[in-house]
Amino acid sequence: MLLTLYKTLDGDNVINKTLTDNVDFIINLKSDTDISAPVLTMQTVTGIDYKDFNYCYIDELERFYFIREKMVLNSSVYKLFLETDFLETYKLDILNSQAYYKRKIELGDYGNYEPVKTGREIITDLTSEIVLEESENSIMSVYRWG
Repeated sequence: MLLTLYKTLDGDNVINKTLTDNVDFIINLKSDTDISAPVLTMQTVTGIDYKDFNYCYIDELERFYFIREKMVLNSSVYKLFLETDFLETYKLDILNSQAYYKRKIELGDYGNYEPVKTGREIITDLTSEIVLEESENSIMSVYRWG
């Protein structure tokens, strides 16, 4: 199966991440691998520093992963600890889904600022705003614990 390593500067909560500096490897996963959080053992490759990469994709699993930790076992072997990026892996389903918001967001749910303004403006973070169209809209809120 094909493993593609990437660099990204985007946060964990971003859909459509900007991925750069891709490098491809052919890998074999052991049968007892946890596909939601695999641990890959990688041979050192001349010109490739695994410490430079923080993101990857495994084609056969059709999943994107954060590289959460890199461990040097010896001069020629690394371990990469991965965690599924559910937003990027399932982005088409997320972007094409319909959701209904059942609870009003309250002050303190996402920090010390009011996440929803009256009218048609919604604060998505502390620095950006989205203006919704004059039609029915869907909002998905995702929070990663821990």
